[in-house]
Parts: sequence; C-alpha cells; structure tokens
Amino acid sequence: MTENGMTDNYALEGLAEHIFETNQLLCSSCQGIFIDTADMKLIYKFCEKFLSIMEKVAGKYPKPDFGIRGQLTLQLYNKELEIISSEQRIFRGKGCSIVAYKNNKLETSIMYGNCWAMPLPKKHIIKKLYSYRGYLQTVGLICDMAEKEEISEMLTRAGVTRITSASEMSTILIGQAHDGEYPLRRYSRIVEY
Repeated sequence: MTENGMTDNYALEGLAEHIFETNQLLCSSCQGIFIDTADMKLIYKFCEKFLSIMEKVAGKYPKPDFGIRGQLTLQLYNKELEIISSEQRIFRGKGCSIVAYKNNKLETSIMYGNCWAMPLPKKHIIKKLYSYRGYLQTVGLICDMAEKEEISEMLTRAGVTRITSASEMSTILIGQAHDGEYPLRRYSRIVEY
C-alpha cells in the first residue's frame, strides 16, 4: 500500500471485508500490510485508521468460537510481551487487532481478524521480498493508478504470482494461479525429442 492508497476508504473497507470473510485461513488471504514508507509514525497512523474500519466490519461477521478466541487472546498477549521494549505496537480493537512491526520480515499473522502492518519503501521491495519468492502468492495492491504499473513490476520481479485488488485476493477464476501455482504446471510434463 502506498501513502495515496491509505486515503482510499473504499479499498480499505474491501480489504477489511476480505479479512473477515476468509478469517485469513486461505492461502491467498491477507496476512499483513506493507506500506511504502520508512516512517513508523505513518504506520501507527494507518493502524489507528484501519483498526476503526476493521472494528466496523468485524461486527457483521460471526465471532470465532470460544476456544479460538482464547487462543487468539494468548497469542496477542505473547506478542505484547515480545515487543514491549521496541518501537512496535499492538492496536487492539473489538474483535480485531493490528500489530505494527518496525522490521519488514515476512511472516504469517495471528489470523481471525488480526493482521500486521510494516514499513517497506518501494525501493526495497525486490531486495526484501526476493528471498521469499517460492512462497509469495497473492498481493492486494492499494495505490493510485499512476503508481500501479511501477509497483506491480517490482512485485513481479520479487516473485509474486498474482496481483489484484485487496478485496479480490481470494477470488479464484478458472485457470488462474492457486496456492502460488498454475494448475496445468502440476499436471503436465514437457518432453523434448
């Protein structure tokens, strides 16, 4: 997401809907949000804004069962203990949270309405994500149309297999990549004579 994308409330609401529709359980579900910045204050500002959107959307969906909620509470508490003496913060809302990390190491989220946000200036996209190229799958890009081509090219060079809008990350069309793979590659073999 770019700074311009942070002002697109329609796209942010679509992302929040996606997070709660999938509970972040699908391979193409949103785990976290990279923001084109190096400024943690901007990350915190985004987290505050997006948390209010997530809280509003969370109310439309059923809550996870009691056992999962207990597990999520423990995971969030452990995260709070891990980051207590750093610039990282947890933004807790009703039925959701956002962990703001200073580092930009790719990792899975806590799930069920809990994602992370990290700084990743676009000039570092390829350098930081290339080592994950075997795992990168779907990116929901939120930015101005003028920025889209440049950032999409960088993400493709880093190894992403699918770039879409944030609300459509888990929409699957016939013939499109699933789990980071195109179906025919798995079931076909090329032989040269």
